[in-house]
Amino acid sequence: MQMPSAPLRWLRLDETGSTNADAKHLVLQGELDCGVVQARLQRAGRGRLERRWESPVGGLYLSLVGPSPEPQVSPLWVTVAVGVALVEELAACCGVAAKLRWPNDLMVEGRKLAGMLSERVVGLDGKARVIVGIGLNDRTPVRLSDSDTETTCLSAESQQTYDDLAERLVPVLWRAWRELDEASPAILKDRWIAVSETIGETVCVRLMDNREIVGQAVDLAYDFGLVVYTETGPVTLREGDCRRLR
Repeated sequence: MQMPSAPLRWLRLDETGSTNADAKHLVLQGELDCGVVQARLQRAGRGRLERRWESPVGGLYLSLVGPSPEPQVSPLWVTVAVGVALVEELAACCGVAAKLRWPNDLMVEGRKLAGMLSERVVGLDGKARVIVGIGLNDRTPVRLSDSDTETTCLSAESQQTYDDLAERLVPVLWRAWRELDEASPAILKDRWIAVSETIGETVCVRLMDNREIVGQAVDLAYDFGLVVYTETGPVTLREGDCRRLR
């Protein structure tokens, strides 16, 4: 995987529909190889399962675009690496003790601070890219429009905030992506589990067909599936909404 040392292009927008949609369009048109699309406001931000993510001014909305790490590791591990790096950097620069909730949320004591959405796209040159979208509640605790999850924002959790937060975070996230060449899935898995709020907990995972799987989250599979030990034995889930049961 050939990854430049820094984004080749950083597109900053005042307002857009969705940074992920913009990034995908640019990749498909051959106009973006490795870079960042950022907006102050999104009119049509998306979460998983096509949920609408409210994205007013006061949040951090950006999409990273880079080469897919195949065949070394699955593209899903880009999200793992970026998520772990985001948790670690927010702890280092802002003192926020966030945790990762499977599959793609950053939580602070049960409140959602940020979400990620990734997708694989093949460009005009036939090469695969991965787009990782990040929506982080910086100064406003926005939420998914159809979710009852409590939310929080960085300014509520930390006395240290930055006007240049994107400039601080992007190099760290970019470096984590580049290091996928050298990091094994086993190491990434251990790092994800170390900052997870899911593993070891009793959880309820609602699947797309509205079935609910209840059990103890015991492990992360190498395809990023969540291994849940239920009353009838272990199952590996690859999508769904996960919440801890208290």
